[in-house]
Amino acid sequence: MSTRIPPSLKWLIDKRARLAGEIRKTKLAVERAHLIVNELKALEETLSALDKTFELHDIRIDVNLIKPVNSKYVRLSLPHGSLQMR
Repeated sequence: MSTRIPPSLKWLIDKRARLAGEIRKTKLAVERAHLIVNELKALEETLSALDKTFELHDIRIDVNLIKPVNSKYVRLSLPHGSLQMR
């Protein structure tokens, strides 16, 4: 004998499962964001150290005139179609 789940209870189960999935996905996104923020802090510290090193040389260099170079490194690996415009 099988028990039939009423539609209203099935809806609540589905709703809970979807919310739990969104919470898990959001927590993972927060963890990735913390990693990126920590990486940014380390990069800024290294850049600051390099700027201080330039100050030790006799030849003065305005570090603000050094143009940034974009790397091929991707900080966020998002699956195709995961960005949504609102």
